[in-house]
Amino acid sequence: MSDEYQFSDSRALSAPFAEQLSRQPPDGALAWLSAILATQAPMLRSSNAILLAYTGNPAAIAWLEANVGSPVAGQWGVAAALATNR
Repeated sequence: MSDEYQFSDSRALSAPFAEQLSRQPPDGALAWLSAILATQAPMLRSSNAILLAYTGNPAAIAWLEANVGSPVAGQWGVAAALATNR
């Protein structure tokens, strides 16, 4: 995975992520997004984590818990809530 999206926020990631969702199953889209999030700084990763909910993949919750950190971060809670309500 290139570092092309290392400094991208969710607005910049939304179009390529939508393309991934349309071309891949949820597992593939989750893998694509989590590889990008893994290259990002913690604060950016936390704010972009909301995109994980759109994969519809239950493994997104496990990824959030392992890689995003404290549920005190606002976007973490929103992403977790969206993912569990799918």
